[in-house]
Amino acid sequence: MTIRILVTGGTFDKEYDELSGKLFFKDTHVDEMLSRGRCRLDMISETVMMIDSLEMTDADRAIIVQSCVQTPGDRIVITHGTDTMTDTAAAIAKQAPAKTIVLTGAMVPYAFGSSDGLFNLGSALSFVQVLPPGVYIAMNGKCFPWNRVRKNRERGELRSSRRRADVGSRCRGGAAPREQEAAALNKEPPLPKRGPRLTTTQPHLVEALAVGCTAIATDCPSGPREILGDDEYGLVTVVGGVDELAKAIERLLTDARLVERLRRTGRKRAEDFDLNSTLPQLIDLLGQATGGIRS
Repeated sequence: MTIRILVTGGTFDKEYDELSGKLFFKDTHVDEMLSRGRCRLDMISETVMMIDSLEMTDADRAIIVQSCVQTPGDRIVITHGTDTMTDTAAAIAKQAPAKTIVLTGAMVPYAFGSSDGLFNLGSALSFVQVLPPGVYIAMNGKCFPWNRVRKNRERGELRSSRRRADVGSRCRGGAAPREQEAAALNKEPPLPKRGPRLTTTQPHLVEALAVGCTAIATDCPSGPREILGDDEYGLVTVVGGVDELAKAIERLLTDARLVERLRRTGRKRAEDFDLNSTLPQLIDLLGQATGGIRS
């Protein structure tokens, strides 16, 4: 698998001019970052342009789209300014072929030494290997479908957003079904004040269910399937099945109803492993194993 990196500029690659106090572009830092991160992936990087995304025009975006279409391979990472990253992602989604394309950037220039760019690039390279064909935006450890993300300028981060309703549903006075699903997907479950005391060989998995997280696990011998069931409380994939894992991730990214159901049933399932529920059963089993002798 060869991953292509298309460089387009943005804060990611800006330099600081000590004389004028302004930021400017010189050369991309991508190759240096890959070397510093000891990256061992098969990759080819290409500088398409070096531009601030606020100055990017439709013509510039057309060039990026064309680069995605013409670039060999089906795994592409694009470094881009965060201000109009969603606009470029939308343009790519309309015209790009069936490829997995992940856009990423930085809030602080890499040249400053305290940038989030190195982490974001590493995350994007990880996401692009496992996600199914589509256009995504990866920032600060999170990955969003291109049409479910916006930039929160007050917080200086990209955050999940609702899907826009279509014109027809607005005329009818109701939200589109997809928008309702997105709202359900983005609704965060309340966290318990104190987690349950658990008895299981997979405490991390049950703890995730207890706080309302959706879970994906491989069908290893230590018991994930016994906890998650067959899509009843979470998703289970075969060990080493990269494609199957990618499909499971895609299901959680696109099926809001599934996410809501798994959150609900998962929290209920976690109660089965609460110490207060399992301790009497453990005592009975211990009694049976010792011939009914109890202290």
